[in-house]
Amino acid sequence: MLEVPLWLWGAFAATVVVSLAVDLLSHRTAHVIRFKEAAAWSGLWVSLALIFGAVVFLVLGTTAGTEYTTAWLLEKSLSVDNLFVFAVIFGYFKVPHAYQHRVLFFGVIGALVFRGIFLSLGVAVVSRFTAVLFAFAAVLFYSTYKLLREEEDTFDPGNSFAVRMLRRIIPVRDEYAGAKFFVMEAGKRVGTPLLAVVAAIEAADLIFAVDSVPAVLAVSDDAFIVYTSNAFAILGLRALYFKRRVDTVIKRRHKTLGVFVPVWEPGPCRNPDCPEYAEYPAHTPRHYL
Repeated sequence: MLEVPLWLWGAFAATVVVSLAVDLLSHRTAHVIRFKEAAAWSGLWVSLALIFGAVVFLVLGTTAGTEYTTAWLLEKSLSVDNLFVFAVIFGYFKVPHAYQHRVLFFGVIGALVFRGIFLSLGVAVVSRFTAVLFAFAAVLFYSTYKLLREEEDTFDPGNSFAVRMLRRIIPVRDEYAGAKFFVMEAGKRVGTPLLAVVAAIEAADLIFAVDSVPAVLAVSDDAFIVYTSNAFAILGLRALYFKRRVDTVIKRRHKTLGVFVPVWEPGPCRNPDCPEYAEYPAHTPRHYL
């Protein structure tokens, strides 16, 4: 295990907190994220990840720096398939473009928390039982096998386990209430569809963690390396989603070495202000492995 200075953990935490605060303040007014804005934020997150990587190289050495960079690139590539799931979930729930950033913001915060828990458990297990890496390898091989199968499944975000559990805990209304997650109706607090969307996105991230956590633990078993690399990859995922054209839909996915590479092609315009505006269908079956 690396001897990571306490100040380096503090620098990482401060970078994440300050960046998220600036992000939240910059988007305190709901609006549609355009390509230039998304590209600027994407460049910022990538720059922060690379600068932090340079600090890791200088402070912890070449081996640690190489592991960090490798883990970050690996998680970044594995996270690309999340973009497909985001599009499916947003399309299913007909989330207005202006509110999608707010949903992903809180989705990312939840992902940072859950990834931290999973990675901590994974590091603890691997440090004591190295042989468990073979079990993780089996998980990855099985995931690859599933990707290579040509069977088609239907992914229904509205019937996911997380959304069903949410509806049991708190009533969820059918109409949006701006960017609010909760509203008062007849003296009772009820959730809005935005809350259900966050639950669906969190559930999807937990599913993807089954692949990404074993993969990154194969690169390093140090808690600092695996968590910081995962965190910076996840933080840049939202901007990467909005960087694509907002009015496009995912048409197909290429399967390469077990990693999905989405290919986006122009589709019906989803901006209500344009003449060719087309509503999302209530539910469109998608291919989901």
